[in-house]
Amino acid sequence: MKLVKRKKKKIVISWGEKIENYAISFLQSIAEERGRNIEWAEQAVKNSDSITASEALKLNVIDVISPNVPSLLNSIHGKKIKVNEKQLVLNTSGAKQNFLEMSLKQKIVNILSTPDIAFLLLSLGSLGILIEFYNPGTIFPGVAGIISLLIGFVSLQILPFNYGGLALVFVGLALFVAEVYVTSYGLLSLAGLISFIFGAILLFDTSESDIKVGYAVIIATSATLGIFFLYVVYSVSRTLNLSTMSGFEGMDGEQGEVVLWEGTNGKIFINGEYWNAYSDDTLQAGDSVKVTETTGSLNIKVSKN
Repeated sequence: MKLVKRKKKKIVISWGEKIENYAISFLQSIAEERGRNIEWAEQAVKNSDSITASEALKLNVIDVISPNVPSLLNSIHGKKIKVNEKQLVLNTSGAKQNFLEMSLKQKIVNILSTPDIAFLLLSLGSLGILIEFYNPGTIFPGVAGIISLLIGFVSLQILPFNYGGLALVFVGLALFVAEVYVTSYGLLSLAGLISFIFGAILLFDTSESDIKVGYAVIIATSATLGIFFLYVVYSVSRTLNLSTMSGFEGMDGEQGEVVLWEGTNGKIFINGEYWNAYSDDTLQAGDSVKVTETTGSLNIKVSKN
């Protein structure tokens, strides 16, 4: 006779399943106590079922549907409820209504807890600092940008945010700043814009909540940044393509007047400055000349007009 050992099967239940089972049992106990639809309570947790108000009334999930508070108070008047094992009868017909207004602090927190506002604060703050980078000394854009960024960080303390999305936003801004110092003809700005857009989409993409920045806000902000940096790239390209308009290298073709001349050398007056010059032409004081060549010795060659 042989003894056969049977392997015991291990049943592994994930934390997610445990939480789901607990939520189902908790909701079923409430539904049972309140006389609600127990089966729908289970489906609401398992399958994330959602229904309309009329369906909820039909399935015994809610008691009444009321368009406003006075109508609700009239509808539940005389209803019996159970509180701490005691049976109570609601007397709500004509009840006085007291509304509690939010304080100034609560209103500010309520505004800052909006994802769109938080994202706009970060974007405007970053744009202000970028303008300060491109135009040092303007002061106001930089100061306003820092203040906006700080308020934006306060919003991030209220809202659950994704560190990866935040990192992408700031990588995009860093690439925008790099465009100031590295002539990439717009490639860094394009990469920065792409990083910024993806960062905006993922900024509030967390497992704790389903809030997000509105696509209209993302498109408007990205378009503004894109237009701004297109202008920057255009300005940089135009500057690089322009010939030198001042200094020794920009003298070619300039018109001047002979001040002193002896033989083949002398001094000429051009654009408010005196220059040593030489020429193959015969010149004298007062003659109008044009610069035809510059040399490394700061001696320019001219010809008679």
